[in-house]
Amino acid sequence: MIVMFVYFMFPCEQLLQCKKELLADFTNSSSPMNISELLISAGYPHISITEERRHLAYECILVYEVITKRIPALDDLRKGLASVKVSQTTLLDLLGRLPDVQQRVFPPHTGKIDVMMLKLHMEWRETADPVNQTAQQFFLHYIDELHEKGDPNISYDYLHVHSSR
Repeated sequence: MIVMFVYFMFPCEQLLQCKKELLADFTNSSSPMNISELLISAGYPHISITEERRHLAYECILVYEVITKRIPALDDLRKGLASVKVSQTTLLDLLGRLPDVQQRVFPPHTGKIDVMMLKLHMEWRETADPVNQTAQQFFLHYIDELHEKGDPNISYDYLHVHSSR
């Protein structure tokens, strides 16, 4: 999950910041900055990367990565909740009517991330690339440093803001 987020964010952030002369790199198949596959996945293969359309390309990929590609999973979840019936009442109906049940099934976001749980849920792709290995070690070291500052729960906002430096 983290690998995909980094994969998506790095070229897209560069898209917004690069010089006009380098925009062709974002559709060059031999360039590490190529985002053609992301645009195709998002359903926008026709968008050309120009100075005027760089923000459009970024927004299309962002909407796809954050919202659109999750719709089928959310639909499946909704269908599953609607299929569980007790006395002709679905779990989906109960969740809508009973906030206590809703909070048990979907606990509210607390704004805190437990360091140990974060590390347990991280997935890393095996790679021989020393840059990727170094990035993984730096990220783990960074999380440990945040944890050592005293709070066993890292604030999501703190982690997000400081990791974008």
